[in-house]
Amino acid sequence: MTKSLNKGKRFERFVAKKLTEITGKEFKRVPLSGAFSTKEGTKSNVFKGDIFCEDEEFKDIVIECKTLGKYLSLDELFEEGTLYKWIKQTIEEAGNFNWVLIFKENRMLVKGISQDGGLLHKLGFKDFTRIQNKNFNILIGRW
Repeated sequence: MTKSLNKGKRFERFVAKKLTEITGKEFKRVPLSGAFSTKEGTKSNVFKGDIFCEDEEFKDIVIECKTLGKYLSLDELFEEGTLYKWIKQTIEEAGNFNWVLIFKENRMLVKGISQDGGLLHKLGFKDFTRIQNKNFNILIGRW
């Protein structure tokens, strides 16, 4: 297994543990981290994303986790940027479900992105910034 896959799995475990601590509800890593739903085209959100929760309050949320070894600028929100691609992937995978993209750049704070500020707040994110462009109307918060 490559170093980057291990890093991604470690981050997913960290996020699941942190969300469990913040909400008091159990969050878990998705087996195969979303690969099942992408490959099989399942309509269930349980296998979408990287993290899930079976509690009624959070069961309809798709949570995608990403790590990156460099700092991301806001320019990354435009069509060829890394952040743009991550958000697009998360929205497509979520379908009609609410979604959150949680990411970390090396040696930086963990950040969350969603269209739903209330959801980010419930998940413990704060200090929101709204970003609007022709592609997205999103909020970014930090832990």
